[in-house]
Amino acid sequence: MVSLRLQDNLTTSEEESEPLQARLKSLELENDHLRQKIELQSQENLINKENRSEAEKRLSFNPVSGLPSSYQLKHAIGGLSRSVQKKNGGFAIVIIQLDQAFAMLRKSLKANISEWLLYQIGARLTEFVVGRNRLFHSKDLEFILLIEKGNVVDYFDQVLKLISQRLGEKHIFSGFNLTIRANIGVAVFPQDARDKSKLLSRADIALGAAIEQKRQIVFFEEKLEHQVNEKINLLNALVRGIEAAAMEEMSQQFELYFQPKLRVSLDDDGQPTLQGVKAEALIRWNHPDKGLVSPMRFIPLAEETGLILPMDKWVLYQGIAALRRWRDLDGFEGLSINISAGQFQSGDMVDLIEAILKQETWLKGKLTIELTETGLFEQAELAQSMVKRFRALGVKISLDDFGTGFSSLSHLHKFRLDEIKIDQSFIRDFPENEADRAIVDSLVQMARDLSMEIVAEGVERKEQVLPLMQRGCTNLQGFLFAPPLPEKAFLDFLEHHKKGQAILSL
Repeated sequence: MVSLRLQDNLTTSEEESEPLQARLKSLELENDHLRQKIELQSQENLINKENRSEAEKRLSFNPVSGLPSSYQLKHAIGGLSRSVQKKNGGFAIVIIQLDQAFAMLRKSLKANISEWLLYQIGARLTEFVVGRNRLFHSKDLEFILLIEKGNVVDYFDQVLKLISQRLGEKHIFSGFNLTIRANIGVAVFPQDARDKSKLLSRADIALGAAIEQKRQIVFFEEKLEHQVNEKINLLNALVRGIEAAAMEEMSQQFELYFQPKLRVSLDDDGQPTLQGVKAEALIRWNHPDKGLVSPMRFIPLAEETGLILPMDKWVLYQGIAALRRWRDLDGFEGLSINISAGQFQSGDMVDLIEAILKQETWLKGKLTIELTETGLFEQAELAQSMVKRFRALGVKISLDDFGTGFSSLSHLHKFRLDEIKIDQSFIRDFPENEADRAIVDSLVQMARDLSMEIVAEGVERKEQVLPLMQRGCTNLQGFLFAPPLPEKAFLDFLEHHKKGQAILSL
């Protein structure tokens, strides 16, 4: 009996050891995999570190002069300020900007000659880099010197006069005999500022005064900063004054119309019903003599002359004012505003909207900016950054007249848009036209894949509604429902058409 129990125990022990060995083997494989992953990660980190190091080297030095760039400047200012404070000393930030004559000169010279001149100017300034002094080639035509204070009372004055003289010496080479002049702005640590950013800013203010007053060297004074601030305030007031008058004048002849954009769904009986209404703001011109002028006539003219920019601003102001009036309207979901390519690329509109939203946060999600393909894709990288800024503010982006441009599909995947509008040229003969059916199908599918809303514009016949919705297009706009309407008529439209209403009866 004893031997049998021992045998049973032995058998059980051997049986139990098999899964244990399998588990150990599995752990070994996992450890090997983890080791390989760690080694791979280490290699990637090393490559990334080398790439960062190489990038920092390129950023750290100006490729023309070989001098340290502004990438190193603030670190150097911080180090020098800590050093001089220990000795109760000081230093000057000296910004040297080559004058406009050099900027004009380089246009007429070969690139290698103008680069040679910049190198020579850098070499001359290097003569003043003694002790803890440092020199930087901060911008194309700008150098910055950090000069530690010497024992002589007017040390900075003396050194700067020597710098000015040295820069004014002629550059002589085959066929040329040139004198390059510069303006110099100076701020001194610690009396002008202790903070490095403020110190740089004040040196820049002094440089601006030197350029404006046509003087070679200007030291920072408090009154210079007051003058700059006064000028900025005066300029802002002037712009606001002109803009306010212009906006008031525009309101006497121009008016916003609003065309409904319907969000729809199929009810239990398969009938299209209304779920909500947005509006597209459209400018109209009531000319004092000619009457109502078609946008097809005056918009291209405004774009040609640059007057589209103030016109875009007026539309925004009026649209925001309408949103304020309609804040509590039942069933109203938001407003679309068209802006021109020039306005979008300038960044003025996003700055303006950002300022408005800081005061009126409730507007977030209520405003959509409509752009054409040209406005969005003409300068793709700039447009991407603008789209990111708008979306960060809670402003939606819609691509108008989609499908009419040649660059849509090649660029669209790069942008995070909220909505695309199928151009009415593809809707006009839909659903009878086979090609239009195929295009609408592909556009709806693409919008769905990219998580975007899609709007069919130019819907004019009842026969178009159900086929569009069956394909997944649940936002409709067109004369079948309403043309662009004056504000009162648009509000009447909202009042008479409620959620759940069958839209084919509109």
